[in-house]
Amino acid sequence: MWRYRVPPRGVVAMVGGLVYLASPVDVLPEAILGPLGLVDDAGVLTGVAIFVYKLVQVRQRLERSGIQGRRRPGAGGPRA
Repeated sequence: MWRYRVPPRGVVAMVGGLVYLASPVDVLPEAILGPLGLVDDAGVLTGVAIFVYKLVQVRQRLERSGIQGRRRPGAGGPRA
């Protein structure tokens, strides 16, 4: 079982980061700049990691405070 549940936005960010890393289109191409071209890839990985880490931290705080399970009145529930 997973210890931390990643919100859907975090999963989308991780998939987007992987797509960027796998794509041949780069902001700083490695073929031209050599090792310096890896800087943008490292930046994307770092940005995604920080974003997902913060999402998980917020989710944990909400779960500890008991707010996560509550729904706001009229927030997308079934209509009568």
